[in-house]
Amino acid sequence: MASRIDERPIEPYPFFQGAPRDGSFRPIVRTARISLLGEPTPVLTAVVFDTVTGKRLTVALPDGFSNDYLIEVLGWSADGKRFYAALRGKDRELDLKEIDAETGSVRTLVTETAKGFLGLNSEMYNGPNVRLINDGREILWYSQRSGWGHLYRYDLQTGKLLNAVTHGDWLVRDILHVDKARGRIIFTASGREAGNPYRRRVYRVNFDGSSLTLLTPEDADHTLAGQATGAFALFFGISNTASKVSPDGASFIDTWSTPTKPPVTVLRRTSDGGVITRLETADISGLTAIGWRPPEHFVVKAADGKTDIYGAIWWPDAAMGDCVPVIDNLYGGPQTTVVPHGFTASGWNDSFAMTKLGFAVVTVDGRGTPLRSQAFQDESFMNFGDTMVDDHAAVMEHLAVLYPRLDKDKVGVTGHSLGGYVSTRAMLRRPDLFKVGVSSAGSHIYEALYGTSGIFQKPDYGDGREIKPRPDASPANYRAMSNAPLAANLRGPLLIGHGELDENALPGTTLQFIDALIKAGRRYDLVYLPNTTHRFGSGGDYFTLRRWDYFTEHLLGVEPPFPPYGPQP
Repeated sequence: MASRIDERPIEPYPFFQGAPRDGSFRPIVRTARISLLGEPTPVLTAVVFDTVTGKRLTVALPDGFSNDYLIEVLGWSADGKRFYAALRGKDRELDLKEIDAETGSVRTLVTETAKGFLGLNSEMYNGPNVRLINDGREILWYSQRSGWGHLYRYDLQTGKLLNAVTHGDWLVRDILHVDKARGRIIFTASGREAGNPYRRRVYRVNFDGSSLTLLTPEDADHTLAGQATGAFALFFGISNTASKVSPDGASFIDTWSTPTKPPVTVLRRTSDGGVITRLETADISGLTAIGWRPPEHFVVKAADGKTDIYGAIWWPDAAMGDCVPVIDNLYGGPQTTVVPHGFTASGWNDSFAMTKLGFAVVTVDGRGTPLRSQAFQDESFMNFGDTMVDDHAAVMEHLAVLYPRLDKDKVGVTGHSLGGYVSTRAMLRRPDLFKVGVSSAGSHIYEALYGTSGIFQKPDYGDGREIKPRPDASPANYRAMSNAPLAANLRGPLLIGHGELDENALPGTTLQFIDALIKAGRRYDLVYLPNTTHRFGSGGDYFTLRRWDYFTEHLLGVEPPFPPYGPQP
């Protein structure tokens, strides 16, 4: 199966490259076909090719199907005559489709619906938790229909639900191995055991849901020797798709840690989780020699006064005294979490580095983030920033009581990408609390971004219209998420970082927000990074130093070192 995408209906999006890499002096305008919210989307055609005869067959996709939706091939039948795919349709639907490779006909086997987020994994950046089993006669299907992410087994001939493979007030994280010979699955999950609901454990369960067995008893975060998911896969481009379960399904490599306990890697049996041998224990003497300290974890109530939310705080040296300024280092999206629950994640972003400047640094996973219940994540559906800001503000107020050493009058906030959007929104919605902000690569105006119907609702321009009637039309169900209407609320210093070739948080979203600040008569500071995309690349080192300087100047009241930064030619 192959797909063809027709981008002819899409207008080119311009990117201005002011300092070309080849050293030429004439700026370059580069373009990409990007459909913004409310604009026509690329037209997708799915085609099946017979590799022996060369025969080509067009799949009968639903009317109006486009690349704005989703088609993901999940596997083929044993005889190669059918394949199965996930198709995202309108009105918050996700279907399991059977597609006949000889006729092109499409049959719906399972339909998932939701009022909020809808996907095939507990984290949006992780692969689908779907597997064909029993020689392609059955399928393991992931759903949050119970309010928690679990696995279900379906008959592919009839579309009948055979059984729930897992169930309860906890969630499946990732399928690691399907043991076809023994009829069982090895997977990670969190929230089933008492204590921290985010810590991953490894389990085994039979296809029929029987004999659910915990294979990793240590109260720690268990990864399979380098498995990188969520925030680390997103921000640092780390991926590891190699299986850490032996081909015969008899053993697996388990690495476990906590924020205070270095990683231990062992070889375990899948029969009972017993340790066959210890492979390695991480040596952190180099870290401790430079004064590294792990973060302190806390649990406080969300802004609703009821929900437990989890966070971590990195402390500066005690010698730096009391009345410590605090920085909220956030992300805040429904895609992933950022609070570290294992050792290798306990240096989230540059949190520890900023403690060396004299700051306490906090990170929080508030309502609207994943890896809890469906209801917990749905708190941010079509309300991307407000619930996040409310919870982060509540945390800061709680911490000021829990830790008198913190200076509640000197609170900063920073974030990148969606964190850039939320950190800016925090400055606009709670200027009484968040006094200084540093925002980078923020998606400040969703009407100026590409379509996000895979995550949010379709835009509504009135009378059910999804295509905007004029260039400046703003759909009512997206307008409230924009930072621009709140520009006049800005009170404290705000530094905005912007990469001119940012293909993710498009440059127009930042520039149009800046335009709103200017019209509102509000001061701002800008770091414009030539030749820089969303990850900031080499320009990120420069921006990191500028961020440290900005907080040093405006929260500590100390004149930062004057550039140049680092070694000079």
